[in-house]
Amino acid sequence: MSPPDVVYAGFVRRVAALMLDGLILGIPVAIVAAIIAIAAGAGSEEGAINAIFYLVYLFSAPLYYALQESSSAQATLGKRALGIKVVDLQGKRISFGRALGRWIATALSYLTLYIGFLMAAFTQRKQALHDFVAGTLVVDKYAYTDQPQLQKRHLSGCLVVFIVGFLLVIPVTAILAAIALPAYNNYRIRAAEGACLAEAKAYMNTAVSAGLSEQPIPSPNARYCRPMQPLTREDIQNSEPVVFEPFPPGVAPTICNSGDATCAIQKPD
Repeated sequence: MSPPDVVYAGFVRRVAALMLDGLILGIPVAIVAAIIAIAAGAGSEEGAINAIFYLVYLFSAPLYYALQESSSAQATLGKRALGIKVVDLQGKRISFGRALGRWIATALSYLTLYIGFLMAAFTQRKQALHDFVAGTLVVDKYAYTDQPQLQKRHLSGCLVVFIVGFLLVIPVTAILAAIALPAYNNYRIRAAEGACLAEAKAYMNTAVSAGLSEQPIPSPNARYCRPMQPLTREDIQNSEPVVFEPFPPGVAPTICNSGDATCAIQKPD
């Protein structure tokens, strides 16, 4: 029997699929990580956000790749868009365990300074380092089917346009992110400080009224900030300043006059 007609996925198609999968997986992971960071009160700490991102990624990426490459489609969403799939050395569908092992083996391709990925451009069957480890091939989606004549043997014009467009999108996205993220962070800081100011004003009005009428001074709500010292009747009588510290991501404190309950945010010089 003659060997089957197989078109192996070239380096460019594989890189394009990898970049597309990076977007498909990375954007939702970044959103989830940001939500978790904000809910945990670490939204303004870059190190904490990065740590949460990698934790979420390390949990979701193996499932994303292994579940799809072992499915009936035999390919991730990025590979499907590029018309390629993952098979074993006999052209058969791989198991979930092998797909998971293949994803773990990609660490070797990263650790070799991406030389493991570059091997796909020079090896006989276009195998990257992790393909050799896992015993897999990346081929055209019509390979090892009853329609091998439908396999694409050359780069299509659409694929070239996609790759060029993607390479242009990356720096543009990075520039927009560099502009938008600091602006968003500043907005969150101002919002937290504004909420602290409003809460401090409301509390001081109530507390000063209670103190002047010799009623018990209520405790602060401490929802958006907290006073750095308890308010007493002596403070009210002497018009002592009361400092409220905003909760993160707020930075600038609110200072209130306990004599007339006026408050203002203290901005740095």
